[in-house]
Amino acid sequence: MDLTLLADLWDFLAVDRHVPGKLLLKVDLAIRNHPGAAEIARTGLSGLSAIRKTRLNIFTRTLTVEYDTAKLPFEKLQALLTCSDRDVMRSMAADLCLA
Repeated sequence: MDLTLLADLWDFLAVDRHVPGKLLLKVDLAIRNHPGAAEIARTGLSGLSAIRKTRLNIFTRTLTVEYDTAKLPFEKLQALLTCSDRDVMRSMAADLCLA
């Protein structure tokens, strides 16, 4: 799994808090109807080497992502998270996965 899945599921996610190394996303329950949701539930974002740990909590409807800022710079991830164009977001996510 890579960050492009975040772009695909973005309609169901919202940034609750983002500090260097830790991202907390609120998850809309409607996400369960999206085919990509099963992948996040099963593996989180662990397929990316910069991701240290993910936790999906269905009770609080949050996805916590801990990441290595040396491999995934805070500024680049923040730019991806605030991008309003989905195609650009996917492109940025793909570029971050390759870096």
